[in-house]
Amino acid sequence: MRQRTGDPFAGVCINIRRRGVDTAILLRGQLTRVGVEMWYKIYSPMVEGIEVVQRAAKRARRARLTYMRTVKHDRGSVENVVRLYLRQKAALGTTDGKKKGGAAAAAMGGKRNKGRGKKR
Repeated sequence: MRQRTGDPFAGVCINIRRRGVDTAILLRGQLTRVGVEMWYKIYSPMVEGIEVVQRAAKRARRARLTYMRTVKHDRGSVENVVRLYLRQKAALGTTDGKKKGGAAAAAMGGKRNKGRGKKR
């Protein structure tokens, strides 16, 4: 979750409050080894973007995962998961950048086949 202020927050989604424009999510993460829960309204102009880094293998059978607050179920810090995700995203972004550069060169005046079948 990124805000316009530039403060990223990573955490486990415990609750989703669906109320149309007032829809919000509750994220639980760790800041300086202390569990922190924060509500974010997803349609707020302060929210710049929300990225799902990892999904559970099996769907939760609860609407609200408040049991994740207990020590037994607490995921702790999700920084390692986020770090791996960002590394993979950066690796994929470099290959996409090369493809975009080629498409940009073709759009700038490269030879194109204008629907005639084979090149002549």
